[in-house]
Amino acid sequence: MVVPVRVAQIADADPGQPPIHTLAARKLVQDHIEGRAPLPLSETPGVPHDALRKAAIIRLGEKYHIASRYTSFVAVQDGDVDKFEQPIRTKGFPQTSHRHNTTVNAAAHIPTGDLQPKRTITSI
Repeated sequence: MVVPVRVAQIADADPGQPPIHTLAARKLVQDHIEGRAPLPLSETPGVPHDALRKAAIIRLGEKYHIASRYTSFVAVQDGDVDKFEQPIRTKGFPQTSHRHNTTVNAAAHIPTGDLQPKRTITSI
């Protein structure tokens, strides 16, 4: 019996980390969150187990680019931070907008319950 096998090439998001390592790290993070992974060794005696798990999750998240309850990632656009390609839009608030200077005269609309917004967003 002959079974044909085709090798699939997976493009690495991070050339330094093979995808299988990232998948294994993701599973280890999940096991730490569920309390099933073994605790890492601590150099300081008496460190609470929750702190050890949190530190392990953060270390794995940073090394393998894994988002978790303790790690998150933000996309940042290179270039001049004062220049916006599109104007800031806030629903129901007056605004003035130019390609390079954007001013919003009212606070961004974020549900705050009974709290009133205290700041305005201004970028010049």
